[in-house]
Amino acid sequence: MNKLRWGKFYWCDWADDPALALCSLAAQGLWMRLLCIAAQGTPYGHVTINGLPPSIDDLTKLIRPRPKRYTVERLIIELERYGVVHRDADGKLISRRMEADGKLVALRTSAANARWRKKNGLDLHMQNDGFASTESEAESEVHPPTPPRGTRGGGGNGGGGGKKASRNANVDLLAENLADAETTHAHAHRRGAPVVPFPGRALSG
Repeated sequence: MNKLRWGKFYWCDWADDPALALCSLAAQGLWMRLLCIAAQGTPYGHVTINGLPPSIDDLTKLIRPRPKRYTVERLIIELERYGVVHRDADGKLISRRMEADGKLVALRTSAANARWRKKNGLDLHMQNDGFASTESEAESEVHPPTPPRGTRGGGGNGGGGGKKASRNANVDLLAENLADAETTHAHAHRRGAPVVPFPGRALSG
Protein backbone atom coordinates (compact mmCIF):
# COMPACT_ATOMS: atom_id res chain seq x y z
CA MET A 1 0.00 0.00 0.00
CA ASN A 2 1.23 3.47 -0.84
CA LYS A 3 2.64 5.56 2.01
CA LEU A 4 0.90 8.74 0.90
CA ARG A 5 -2.04 8.64 3.29
CA TRP A 6 -3.26 12.12 2.47
CA GLY A 7 -2.88 14.73 -0.23
CA LYS A 8 -3.95 18.19 -1.24
CA PHE A 9 -7.33 18.38 -2.87
CA TYR A 10 -7.87 21.30 -5.20
CA TRP A 11 -11.56 22.04 -4.90
CA CYS A 12 -11.60 24.46 -7.81
CA ASP A 13 -9.96 21.91 -10.09
CA TRP A 14 -12.66 19.39 -9.20
CA ALA A 15 -15.53 21.83 -9.57
CA ASP A 16 -14.23 23.45 -12.76
CA ASP A 17 -13.15 20.28 -14.58
CA PRO A 18 -15.21 20.39 -17.78
CA ALA A 19 -14.75 16.69 -18.50
CA LEU A 20 -16.03 15.75 -15.06
CA ALA A 21 -18.87 18.24 -15.34
CA LEU A 22 -20.18 16.40 -18.40
CA CYS A 23 -20.52 13.20 -16.36
CA SER A 24 -23.58 12.30 -14.34
CA LEU A 25 -23.67 12.78 -10.59
CA ALA A 26 -23.44 9.00 -10.17
CA ALA A 27 -20.29 8.89 -12.32
CA GLN A 28 -18.78 11.78 -10.38
CA GLY A 29 -19.47 9.94 -7.12
CA LEU A 30 -17.89 6.76 -8.45
CA TRP A 31 -14.86 8.74 -9.58
CA MET A 32 -14.35 10.07 -6.07
CA ARG A 33 -14.49 6.50 -4.74
CA LEU A 34 -11.95 5.41 -7.33
CA LEU A 35 -9.66 8.29 -6.35
CA CYS A 36 -9.73 7.08 -2.74
CA ILE A 37 -8.54 3.65 -3.90
CA ALA A 38 -5.93 5.19 -6.25
CA ALA A 39 -4.52 7.27 -3.38
CA GLN A 40 -3.55 4.03 -1.65
CA GLY A 41 -2.61 2.16 -4.82
CA THR A 42 0.78 1.08 -6.10
CA PRO A 43 2.00 3.06 -7.96
CA TYR A 44 0.35 6.13 -6.51
CA GLY A 45 -2.63 7.20 -8.63
CA HIS A 46 -3.36 3.69 -9.95
CA VAL A 47 -6.61 1.98 -8.97
CA THR A 48 -4.99 -1.14 -7.50
CA ILE A 49 -5.26 -3.35 -4.43
CA ASN A 50 -1.86 -4.70 -3.34
CA GLY A 51 -0.52 -3.79 -6.76
CA LEU A 52 -3.26 -5.62 -8.68
CA PRO A 53 -6.23 -4.04 -10.48
CA PRO A 54 -9.55 -4.87 -8.81
CA SER A 55 -12.19 -6.53 -10.93
CA ILE A 56 -15.67 -5.09 -11.38
CA ASP A 57 -16.91 -7.54 -8.75
CA ASP A 58 -14.18 -6.34 -6.39
CA LEU A 59 -15.20 -2.73 -6.92
CA THR A 60 -18.80 -3.50 -6.09
CA LYS A 61 -17.60 -4.86 -2.73
CA LEU A 62 -15.32 -1.88 -2.03
CA ILE A 63 -17.80 0.88 -2.83
CA ARG A 64 -20.43 1.96 -0.32
CA PRO A 65 -23.35 1.86 -0.69
CA ARG A 66 -22.85 -1.32 -2.65
CA PRO A 67 -23.83 -0.77 -6.31
CA LYS A 68 -24.93 -3.24 -8.93
CA ARG A 69 -22.25 -4.75 -11.13
CA TYR A 70 -23.71 -3.37 -14.37
CA THR A 71 -23.96 0.08 -12.76
CA VAL A 72 -20.21 0.13 -12.04
CA GLU A 73 -19.45 -1.02 -15.58
CA ARG A 74 -21.69 1.65 -17.10
CA LEU A 75 -20.27 4.47 -14.98
CA ILE A 76 -16.66 3.51 -15.72
CA ILE A 77 -17.44 3.56 -19.44
CA GLU A 78 -18.94 7.02 -18.97
CA LEU A 79 -15.83 8.28 -17.14
CA GLU A 80 -13.57 6.89 -19.86
CA ARG A 81 -15.68 8.39 -22.61
CA TYR A 82 -15.26 11.90 -21.24
CA GLY A 83 -11.57 11.45 -20.50
CA VAL A 84 -11.85 11.59 -16.72
CA VAL A 85 -10.28 8.20 -16.04
CA HIS A 86 -7.54 6.61 -18.15
CA ARG A 87 -5.87 3.23 -18.43
CA ASP A 88 -2.17 2.40 -18.42
CA ALA A 89 -0.46 -0.10 -20.73
CA ASP A 90 -1.65 -2.97 -18.53
CA GLY A 91 -5.25 -1.78 -18.55
CA LYS A 92 -5.28 -0.45 -14.97
CA LEU A 93 -7.51 2.52 -14.25
CA ILE A 94 -5.41 5.56 -13.36
CA SER A 95 -5.71 9.23 -12.51
CA ARG A 96 -3.11 11.08 -14.53
CA ARG A 97 -3.21 14.02 -12.13
CA MET A 98 -2.47 11.82 -9.12
CA GLU A 99 0.18 9.88 -11.02
CA ALA A 100 2.00 13.12 -11.88
CA ASP A 101 1.70 14.35 -8.28
CA GLY A 102 3.16 11.07 -7.00
CA LYS A 103 6.19 11.33 -9.31
CA LEU A 104 6.74 14.93 -8.22
CA VAL A 105 6.64 13.96 -4.55
CA ALA A 106 9.17 11.17 -5.19
CA LEU A 107 11.55 13.57 -6.96
CA ARG A 108 11.32 16.17 -4.21
CA THR A 109 11.84 13.54 -1.51
CA SER A 110 14.91 12.17 -3.29
CA ALA A 111 16.36 15.67 -3.71
CA ALA A 112 15.72 16.52 -0.05
CA ASN A 113 17.41 13.29 1.09
CA ALA A 114 20.42 14.04 -1.13
CA ARG A 115 20.76 17.53 0.35
CA TRP A 116 20.50 16.13 3.86
CA ARG A 117 23.21 13.52 3.21
CA LYS A 118 25.49 16.15 1.69
CA LYS A 119 24.92 18.55 4.57
CA ASN A 120 25.73 15.89 7.15
CA GLY A 121 28.69 14.46 5.23
CA LEU A 122 27.14 11.05 4.69
CA ASP A 123 27.86 10.66 0.96
CA LEU A 124 31.17 8.84 1.55
CA HIS A 125 29.56 6.78 4.30
CA MET A 126 26.75 5.63 2.00
CA GLN A 127 29.12 4.84 -0.89
CA ASN A 128 31.17 2.53 1.30
CA ASP A 129 28.14 0.66 2.69
CA GLY A 130 28.43 2.30 6.05
CA PHE A 131 32.11 1.41 6.70
CA ALA A 132 33.75 4.67 5.64
CA SER A 133 36.28 6.18 8.06
CA THR A 134 38.97 8.81 7.83
CA GLU A 135 42.63 8.48 8.70
CA SER A 136 42.30 10.93 11.56
CA GLU A 137 39.43 8.90 13.05
CA ALA A 138 41.51 5.71 12.92
CA GLU A 139 44.47 7.44 14.58
CA SER A 140 42.29 8.85 17.33
CA GLU A 141 41.03 5.34 18.15
CA VAL A 142 44.55 3.83 18.31
CA HIS A 143 46.21 6.81 20.04
CA PRO A 144 43.64 8.65 22.13
CA PRO A 145 44.66 12.18 23.12
CA THR A 146 46.49 12.45 26.45
CA PRO A 147 45.17 15.14 28.79
CA PRO A 148 47.74 17.73 29.93
CA ARG A 149 49.38 17.24 33.29
CA GLY A 150 47.46 18.72 36.16
CA THR A 151 44.01 18.46 34.55
CA ARG A 152 43.02 15.05 35.83
CA GLY A 153 40.65 16.45 38.39
CA GLY A 154 38.37 18.15 35.86
CA GLY A 155 38.14 20.02 32.60
CA GLY A 156 39.60 23.43 31.93
CA ASN A 157 36.47 24.82 30.29
CA GLY A 158 34.84 26.22 33.43
CA GLY A 159 32.80 24.68 36.20
CA GLY A 160 35.65 24.76 38.79
CA GLY A 161 37.71 22.02 37.09
CA GLY A 162 40.74 24.32 36.60
CA LYS A 163 41.13 25.10 40.32
CA LYS A 164 40.96 21.44 41.27
CA ALA A 165 43.54 20.55 38.63
CA SER A 166 45.82 23.33 39.92
CA ARG A 167 45.64 21.99 43.50
CA ASN A 168 46.55 18.50 42.31
CA ALA A 169 49.56 19.87 40.42
CA ASN A 170 50.80 21.70 43.53
CA VAL A 171 50.50 18.57 45.64
CA ASP A 172 52.46 16.55 43.08
CA LEU A 173 55.20 19.20 42.96
CA LEU A 174 55.43 19.32 46.75
CA ALA A 175 55.72 15.55 46.92
CA GLU A 176 58.57 15.57 44.39
CA ASN A 177 60.44 18.27 46.33
CA LEU A 178 59.97 16.33 49.55
CA ALA A 179 61.33 13.18 47.98
CA ASP A 180 64.41 15.07 46.70
CA ALA A 181 65.04 16.59 50.11
CA GLU A 182 64.86 13.20 51.83
CA THR A 183 67.33 11.77 49.34
CA THR A 184 69.74 14.64 49.96
CA HIS A 185 69.49 14.23 53.74
CA ALA A 186 70.08 10.50 53.51
CA HIS A 187 73.27 10.95 51.46
CA ALA A 188 74.56 13.55 53.88
CA HIS A 189 73.86 11.31 56.87
CA ARG A 190 75.84 8.46 55.37
CA ARG A 191 78.83 10.77 54.76
CA GLY A 192 78.78 11.89 58.42
CA ALA A 193 77.85 15.46 57.63
CA PRO A 194 75.62 17.35 60.05
CA VAL A 195 72.03 16.89 59.11
CA VAL A 196 69.27 19.38 59.73
CA PRO A 197 65.98 17.51 60.03
CA PHE A 198 63.55 18.35 57.28
CA PRO A 199 60.50 20.03 58.79
CA GLY A 200 57.46 17.84 59.00
CA ARG A 201 59.34 14.53 58.53
CA ALA A 202 61.52 12.49 60.97
CA LEU A 203 64.55 10.94 59.25
CA SER A 204 65.19 7.33 60.08
CA GLY A 205 68.50 5.76 61.09
